[in-house]
Amino acid sequence: MTSEASMREQIAESWKRSAGYRVRRDSLELRPVEYDPEARFLRLAAPVLESLSEQVADAGISVTLADRDSTIVWRHSADRRSGSVLDNHFVAPGFNFNEDQVGTNGMGTALATERPAVVLAGEHFKDSLDVFCCASAPIRHPLTRHALGVLNLMCRADDYSKLMLPMVLRGVTDLERRIVDDSSAHERILFDRFLAEPRRRATPIFVVNDALFIANDEGGALDLDHRMVLDTVRAAHAQSVATVALPIGSVVMDATVVPIENGDLLIGAIVRLHRRTAHGGGSPRASASETDEDLSTSVRRKLDSGETPLLYGEAGTGKSTLLRQAFGLGGRCDPPESGDLYVHDCLDPLSDIDELIAAVQRGAGDVLITHVDALPSQVCSYLGTILRTPARQARFVGVTATCDNARSVEKIATPLAARAVRVAPVRERPGVIEALATSRAAQAPAGPRTLTPAALQRLRTHSWPGNFRELDAVLSSLVTQGGLSTISVHDLPELFWRADVTRERLTPIELGEAQVIQSTLAAVDWNKSAAASRLQMSRTSLYKKIRRYRIVPS
Repeated sequence: MTSEASMREQIAESWKRSAGYRVRRDSLELRPVEYDPEARFLRLAAPVLESLSEQVADAGISVTLADRDSTIVWRHSADRRSGSVLDNHFVAPGFNFNEDQVGTNGMGTALATERPAVVLAGEHFKDSLDVFCCASAPIRHPLTRHALGVLNLMCRADDYSKLMLPMVLRGVTDLERRIVDDSSAHERILFDRFLAEPRRRATPIFVVNDALFIANDEGGALDLDHRMVLDTVRAAHAQSVATVALPIGSVVMDATVVPIENGDLLIGAIVRLHRRTAHGGGSPRASASETDEDLSTSVRRKLDSGETPLLYGEAGTGKSTLLRQAFGLGGRCDPPESGDLYVHDCLDPLSDIDELIAAVQRGAGDVLITHVDALPSQVCSYLGTILRTPARQARFVGVTATCDNARSVEKIATPLAARAVRVAPVRERPGVIEALATSRAAQAPAGPRTLTPAALQRLRTHSWPGNFRELDAVLSSLVTQGGLSTISVHDLPELFWRADVTRERLTPIELGEAQVIQSTLAAVDWNKSAAASRLQMSRTSLYKKIRRYRIVPS
């Protein structure tokens, strides 16, 4: 049971967060948001909510259920007068009570702290909510322990009872039991397999499939991108035990992937991390991501040994810059020639492959080819033949390819006799993001600035589909804003504090989908039916995506 002293400390910390969110105390104006009244979570909760409502109605206590975003999805009023008072304070389905909107309150604070919360009258951050007392507790998925929502009991201040917290905790227990009973057979198999896994000391262990991610304490403490782990498991084609390199934060670790099957059907996998991978020597073709420190070392060693590195990855990840730095130029250089370095951009409409080959044959110094994936395969093979000619006068420094598919890159690397090295996207390099952000803030033109831990966390966990170009643009905007000595979350662009990026990261594909949905809704003046029709999806699916991507009218 949570002690009363720790709860009051919980309220004090919530007030600090509320002030940081710049929530106004003197007004309460909320706009309704979309929610799915047919959600599975709500259907499962219905019997528990109805039973609880019957138990507390005579005591003047109302019951609300909010989803994991603190949006109320269900309410039962103790009586008609209570319902009217709740309506006047926006305590109704479709209104969001997250702390960044309302400040300290039962539902928002319980979800923010992921533990039960009792908020008494004047402890509410909003003055108008002082008429209520609340007892709330988060509802977690019994298998993943991820928050699904929050159960809340609230009443007028005069009707408050200390029994409200035990009652809400009992309601949460009953609801979580129903979720267990409703869990699919596959989820139960995965959970049982996770429980049966030997608890080796300090060994991070995960069980993962498309819908489920369970980790032990050691695994939960790591800087994990759940989607990246799932993609790595898929790449292992886990029909048999496989060992893969798995990027974790700023390091790469070896992971053993063990398939979990139900009959002949593959339903998930166990992932065990057991040691760090050394990347000092020559990397295999189309290797997994290396750490930032090892990438530079690996490229330099390839140059010294006569191997040609092919750096591949998403656009804007710094592939050309890395090769130039390894060559000793640092930073960018002006194409096509800078000193003894000849740079040929295959995407340049004025570029001429014959000019490139002539430059190699006549001895143009050192040659760097960018966007080599834009060359036809026949040209790539011909170029490889020229570059392998012993009599050539130029040194082939390296090539870059803008793609993140190892098999596609291998088709380029083979004819060029190059060694493929993947340069990870920015979202997989949180250490680089933090170091660059801290450095840029400290060197701001108007004087040194600092970023709050929350702001740094938002930068670290953003999806960064534009990689370094996007990161550079955001940091440039931050350090040139006037009047800032400390940069907080709300000083970041709106995307960072409207989207709950700490809870769920968006891949470039998901971010693109969110933008398409946003523009479609704007085109039909936020008519959900018309938007669903244009997008060729059901209204329910559209509602889910609006909530998941936190899409709001511009």
